[in-house]
Amino acid sequence: PEDQADFQRKRAFHGVELVQDTQRLGLMNLMLHGLESELILGDSLSPTGASLPKVDVILTNPPFGTKKGGGGEHH
Repeated sequence: PEDQADFQRKRAFHGVELVQDTQRLGLMNLMLHGLESELILGDSLSPTGASLPKVDVILTNPPFGTKKGGGGEHH
């Protein structure tokens, strides 16, 4: 059914990513899989994350980044 395909492509996935490079990688993966979902740059434990729609499943991929940008050098 077309309604289900449209839902999966446009509205089934929502996300927040803290690290900009990781967000960019996630956006690329969404595009490569034909998904038009939103992946916001921000902290999922902040009001940004709280504003997301309620979900049935949460997917995560450790190790988790930091506000300073993950494993890169910090100055």
